[in-house]
Amino acid sequence: MTDDTIIDASAAFASKAKHTEKARKTGESHGASPDKLMKQARLPRYSGAQLRENLSSQLPKVKEARRGMEKLGRKHSYTRERFMAVINRMGAGETQTEALQAEGLAYSTFHDWLESGGGDAAEAKQCRDIFARAKIHLADMAFNEALEAPRKLYRMVVGTAEEPGVPVDSATVGAVKLYSDSLKWYAGKMNPAAYGESKDNAPTVNVTNNSLTIDSRSLDAGQRDQLRTLLLSTSKTPVIDG
Repeated sequence: MTDDTIIDASAAFASKAKHTEKARKTGESHGASPDKLMKQARLPRYSGAQLRENLSSQLPKVKEARRGMEKLGRKHSYTRERFMAVINRMGAGETQTEALQAEGLAYSTFHDWLESGGGDAAEAKQCRDIFARAKIHLADMAFNEALEAPRKLYRMVVGTAEEPGVPVDSATVGAVKLYSDSLKWYAGKMNPAAYGESKDNAPTVNVTNNSLTIDSRSLDAGQRDQLRTLLLSTSKTPVIDG
């Protein structure tokens, strides 16, 4: 039972009480007694002890639900074990969102770990490198599955020497295509360098008139770290777009 349920129940009781009070006043004007009005309204009459007992029985459920919500929203301290638990789930094929939910971590907490590494810059860099490899692994799995889905459908339609093929309707073909396209899109998001759409009008590096233009969207986490280190080591700041 949540806080919203308690509020809805309270509102219902208030509405019934208002209705009963109105009926009582109307009944009294016609000589009806309060007990008779309660029977007519068919409302149970609870004693104070019964009300306290009912409320006490529901409070543990409300507190448990609140603790669950607080646990999900709590900022967790960084540990390599908890970080690797998410990475291992991603390595097994779970998406980042699924892995974080399974470990009870918020998206913002995990990405704070990627940026800070618990206050250790070297640890943060290692975390980003590990996470980048996990995303590449997920992209490879998604793209392979995107290719395999229509292959399975094709083999089912064509059949083999032992088992003849079976016909499929257009809805089945459309569903397989949607599934395959979704996986390809996901692979492109996880590893745009390998599976992303080609952007001929947005080169990764362009050098003109002694200026350097870099499209950072085409760089993975490791490449951005290398670029950051290079820029910090230079005395003259180049012009960077993207």
